[in-house]
Amino acid sequence: MSQKKIKDDLDELCKELGKLRIATPIEHPSYKIIEEMYRKASDLAEEATEKAIDEADDDYISFSNEMTNAINLLKEAQEDIKKVANAIQKVAKLIDIAGKIIEKIT
Repeated sequence: MSQKKIKDDLDELCKELGKLRIATPIEHPSYKIIEEMYRKASDLAEEATEKAIDEADDDYISFSNEMTNAINLLKEAQEDIKKVANAIQKVAKLIDIAGKIIEKIT
């Protein structure tokens, strides 16, 4: 593959990591790890702009083979975080309603 392809792949990885980072609450234990992976992928994408890659290189073949899987896993993780956030919002609303009911009866 050409240098442009690996840069494009890394840009896509950054995009998905960015979405996951935005969807992840800062208090989440994985937030800092996600943020660090985003920075590293972004730095590598920038470095790839200036370099060509041998598409027959074993490391590149491994990278290329894992890219689709990694993107799909990031998208799944985003959905899971959205589910957790949605559940938390619904529970918070439920607790607020319960508080209002308790206020009425006390």
